[in-house]
Amino acid sequence: MRRAAPIIVPEIEPLGVSPREAARLIGVSLPTLARLVGEGRITPPLRLAPRCPRFDLAKLREDWARLGGSSVSKGVNPWDSIL
Repeated sequence: MRRAAPIIVPEIEPLGVSPREAARLIGVSLPTLARLVGEGRITPPLRLAPRCPRFDLAKLREDWARLGGSSVSKGVNPWDSIL
């Protein structure tokens, strides 16, 4: 009796986070995040496809720490839920 080959479904791993999610993680509004990117204080998101910007999570965390930003003042450390 012949067995069917197993179906292999590649695991899709998200490449970064959306601008809205990035703003939520660092505790700023979307317009503030856009301003920080425009000023060169936060690394711009990658453009994987037109109209699909994604922030590199590690780079976002590094930039935000360099700026001295923290959402701990709100009583929540968003990085705990990611790491």
